[in-house]
Amino acid sequence: MLTNRSWRWLRSAVVLTCLLSTAQGGNNMNDNNTIDSSGYEFSETQARDRVCEFLEAEGESRSRDEIRTILGAPSVDSHPILGPYYVFNGELGEFWVTCNRGSMIAWFAPGRLTVSEAELLVQDFFKRHIPDFENRNFEQVYSQMDEPHWKEEWAEKPQRPQEQAIFENWATVTVDMESRRVTKFSYSDLRHTRTSPPKISEAEARQIILKQYPMAQFVSLNLMEDTVDGGENWRTIWYAVFVPERDEETPRKLMSIDADTGEIVP
Repeated sequence: MLTNRSWRWLRSAVVLTCLLSTAQGGNNMNDNNTIDSSGYEFSETQARDRVCEFLEAEGESRSRDEIRTILGAPSVDSHPILGPYYVFNGELGEFWVTCNRGSMIAWFAPGRLTVSEAELLVQDFFKRHIPDFENRNFEQVYSQMDEPHWKEEWAEKPQRPQEQAIFENWATVTVDMESRRVTKFSYSDLRHTRTSPPKISEAEARQIILKQYPMAQFVSLNLMEDTVDGGENWRTIWYAVFVPERDEETPRKLMSIDADTGEIVP
């Protein structure tokens, strides 16, 4: 009797299969092997290669090394007709690879990303491409669904209490929910922090702004490191976003105040 997994294998409406030629060798591989009823040995490495060949034929642009990494560690199952096979399950879909009478690949293509999956994909992407991302204090400051894309913006914040201010490096990313791929990415990586308190306090910075705009409604007021020449020279500023009048229709205004002199800076 066929199991549920066996029926899934045989449902041609959802399974794409291709029969590839049998790979030679495998006895000298340094990874796990499966052995079919005829005694043929098939290695995990050979199974990964079969998946790579299949995806390359489908137009996959990522390198074989990247595909092998994304595939992760397989599990091993057994089919009553086809014998033992490897199962790779992840963002590229689900692949079954068996060695009986050649290598058969079953591909269950991945579906559209959910928002939670897109958020995890973004964080994993940042970990791979932003140096030391996991040990720095990046925070998500913006996210939006703009069909069929998911967009996020992150900013680097000070690590309290040792850091008083930091240059707020940014990272922006766009994910195509249908293809499950990052389509746009940018980030900055200027490293500069301040550990001593500024001479101008937050309350004093507010008063400087209120002298010019008595009705100002503050949206944010943040202490940060600033440069206008790519990091050759630095200054610490209070960066304010506020509405100058008590009117929702009034556009927001931006203002920077030197955190040591109190001067309004461009």
